[in-house]
Amino acid sequence: MRRNEIRMKRNDFIFIVAAIFLVGAILGISFMPARPAEEPVEISEYSVVVGIPAVDAENNGVIGTLFTTVKPGTGRILVNVDNILSQIDTQFSSRTAVKVAADYMKLDSGMIDVIFTLKVNATIIEGPSAGSAMAASVILALSGSQADSRIMMTGTIEDSGAIGSVGAIEEKAMAAKAAGAEIFIVPSGQSEDTISRRERECTEYGSVTVCSVRYVREKVSVSGPLNMTIVEAGTIEELMELYYGMREDGVTG
Repeated sequence: MRRNEIRMKRNDFIFIVAAIFLVGAILGISFMPARPAEEPVEISEYSVVVGIPAVDAENNGVIGTLFTTVKPGTGRILVNVDNILSQIDTQFSSRTAVKVAADYMKLDSGMIDVIFTLKVNATIIEGPSAGSAMAASVILALSGSQADSRIMMTGTIEDSGAIGSVGAIEEKAMAAKAAGAEIFIVPSGQSEDTISRRERECTEYGSVTVCSVRYVREKVSVSGPLNMTIVEAGTIEELMELYYGMREDGVTG
């Protein structure tokens, strides 16, 4: 009998503690400050024009023009590509670029429609190398901001927002310079190029001279011969920070 009374008292104690905890939780939730409602993202139709350095089938630098239009929609992406054979790469890059841009702007890509029109005087270009420019152009359009023709870029784009390496940096930089660019944004590690320098060494052994030739690999700045500024960006966040910063500073080469 005594044991049953102790067990009943223990159960009553546990019940009381649980009840106190529950009441406290309810009161705490009731007096929590209301979470402010998030302001809806307003999207207006806006178009941006961006210059894109590329290379043709002969590895010559050319300048393409990217027309990007963003408007309220349901996530549709249209790519108009004139006279370019790498349409599959360009289509894939466009979808990744829109996703990355939407993530950067913290909005759902299903809320917008994007139309890319890429015009370039070449039959073949590297489609993926326009990825970073596509993403940047969508961000600018969503921000209601025009592009700066003095700033150009190259680089692939990944789902994570990372900017990947591309080829023919020097040829693209030359094309950008010829088109009036003062700043060229390239993927991380690509502002320098590796060249082989030929060195000839000779040693005299009495009346005999023995010479040998060796090649020394060294890093050289791509910007040096072009007299333009080349900067690196590893992510879309770094690229846009550079872009906005240099545009505000007036862009000096």
